[in-house]
Amino acid sequence: MLKSKTWFRLVLFVLIGTALVYAVWHVTRPQPPEVELATIERGTVEATVVNTRAGTIKACQRARLSPTSGGQIVKLWVREGDRVKAGQPLLELWNRDLAAQRDLATRQLSTSEARRSEACIMADNARRDAERTQQLADKGFVSPQSGETARAEARARQANCDALA
Repeated sequence: MLKSKTWFRLVLFVLIGTALVYAVWHVTRPQPPEVELATIERGTVEATVVNTRAGTIKACQRARLSPTSGGQIVKLWVREGDRVKAGQPLLELWNRDLAAQRDLATRQLSTSEARRSEACIMADNARRDAERTQQLADKGFVSPQSGETARAEARARQANCDALA
């Protein structure tokens, strides 16, 4: 009785193993090539084509890539054999350093624009202050020297604004 149980288990194990091997083979087997089917019809023969050159077909055109700047390839946008169009990106080079330089230049531009705006606001404020000081100097409340100093300060601030514009 014990031998028949062992025998049964062995046969069951072999059947399960065979089924698993077949399932793995069935899933991983190469797919058959796609073919185009044509319907045969009666008609006149207009041209006869004979394939006398059996073998491998190779591309008649090849393009060698030579980017203007070298670098490490980060991403390939196309694979070998893909059709590409004019202007389509083929690959992307590592450019984090250039992107950082661009961001730095953008921020420096923003800073320069803010400084120019600040200089022009200060020039406008100095001009108004010079006008008020001149009015006070005309009435004798401040010395004429104070009016001249305020006008000189206003001209200097305006020159700074013009230089940054």
